[in-house]
Amino acid sequence: MRTLLTRAATSARRHGVAALIPLVILGLVVVVVTYRQPAAPSSVSMQVVPLTFDGPGAANEFPQASPDGRFIVFQRSEKPTISTSLSGKTIYTFKEDSDWDVYRMRIDGSERVRLTDSPKVEDEPTYSPDGSMIAYRVVRNGSSDLFLMDPDGGNKRPLVADPNTEEKTPAFSPDGRRVIFYGNRAATADWNLFTVDVASRKVQQLTSGLHQDKHPQITPDGGEVIFHSDRSGVQVPLGARGKRTDTMTIFSLSLDSGQIRPLLVDDGENLQDSRHSFVSHDGRFIVYHAQTFGKDRQHPGTYRRLREDIYLMTRDGRRRINLTEHDPRLFKHPSWSADGRGIFCVFDDKAHVNVWNVGYIDVTSALQQLN
Repeated sequence: MRTLLTRAATSARRHGVAALIPLVILGLVVVVVTYRQPAAPSSVSMQVVPLTFDGPGAANEFPQASPDGRFIVFQRSEKPTISTSLSGKTIYTFKEDSDWDVYRMRIDGSERVRLTDSPKVEDEPTYSPDGSMIAYRVVRNGSSDLFLMDPDGGNKRPLVADPNTEEKTPAFSPDGRRVIFYGNRAATADWNLFTVDVASRKVQQLTSGLHQDKHPQITPDGGEVIFHSDRSGVQVPLGARGKRTDTMTIFSLSLDSGQIRPLLVDDGENLQDSRHSFVSHDGRFIVYHAQTFGKDRQHPGTYRRLREDIYLMTRDGRRRINLTEHDPRLFKHPSWSADGRGIFCVFDDKAHVNVWNVGYIDVTSALQQLN
């Protein structure tokens, strides 16, 4: 990864800147547990090395390194909706139905190649454990499906394709035989977790009920699913009108017992809405990004978004570190480098609203602090 840092620094100067256990669980029982308050997060000063240098009108999201550490696959859009804020600042909005495509670049940000190119939305790419496949999402005619393709963009084929359902954020099981995702398969506002067998394309439901279960990942030992959900029941009243929205936090689902338990709990002062977690290759740590909501002094009893940061925590949720607390920018979509020493993520351009670039954070010192 030292080579990556050297190459990226040169580029910055140039620009001016285990098998899945079979399940037959269709109605999991949520086991009532005591909510343990995690320790307040520590913070460290982390350097973010930019790998892309896009300006107004472009966004790069969901970066993920190939298992051999040579490439990064990510989604990109160059067709925003442009508006102006009350302060006169230009806002670039990349909606879900914008023209997103899947791209690949070398680990240092060079040699960007487009892997998909169609009028449809194609996004949320992820590598299989052996690097032989990329799973991704295709949005068309109001529904989203899951597809597979080869690492060079060839041999595109459907994995889960149903015009009446939606599937999102695919992730492979440790053995590569299944893909886990969250979906809406009952035409309701609720989201649950599913797996699909890559060979047979048979879909199996893991959670059910009136919940927002999202962004699942199977742990490297194949024993648990780490996911985000509104099961805590904590809501945040936002802005002058005080409209309430559910907050998402991190939960663990045991694939042996079906037990669901929380890993994080909000402290009631600065509420967090956590998203997009990734478990480290050795299964000991979880990286995720979270929006932090603080009490709004102008509108008592309501909250406003303060920050969007990347956190690193132990798998049991007892200790965590805010990796980006000392950086004024917003951060999201973290994932692990192939060697487990760093995090790829996206960060915003403070000069332009909603312009996102890919960056790399060396977390060696943070991992040592959590050990």
